[in-house]
Amino acid sequence: MEKLLNTKEYHKMAKKTKFELSINHLKFVEHFCEYGNATQAYLYSFPNVNYNTARTEGNKLLTNPDISILITQEKEKLSVQFGLTKDRKVRELTLALERAEKAEQWGAYTKLQDMLIKLGGLYEAQKHEITGNIDIIELIEVKKEKPLTND
Repeated sequence: MEKLLNTKEYHKMAKKTKFELSINHLKFVEHFCEYGNATQAYLYSFPNVNYNTARTEGNKLLTNPDISILITQEKEKLSVQFGLTKDRKVRELTLALERAEKAEQWGAYTKLQDMLIKLGGLYEAQKHEITGNIDIIELIEVKKEKPLTND
């Protein structure tokens, strides 16, 4: 894998960004793309910080638009390099799903089904807007009389 820090295009991009990217930030992006853990990537890139700081700051870096762009670009490069297309992922998950069903491994089957649904973008966000005034005392009294159920 070509290392992120050794490519001229990333150094050029780092100079163009609104956020001043340091070598440590580029190390963070590289490590995050390789291992997928922001805390560990932060500890690797900024070795003199404690775990709690790394946990907080690593997640903050993930919300930085410039860092986010670099991560997306690096992940796309890795996908091309390893041939990780959406179609390939769907095929592999479908084969694994079929094997889990034949082996009656229902926990794995359910998880694989969930992954396929997410990959296909079939989950819809369920957002409910609640408007109006609610009398808390009345709500508590109603709950005491009849507990809420999922029926």
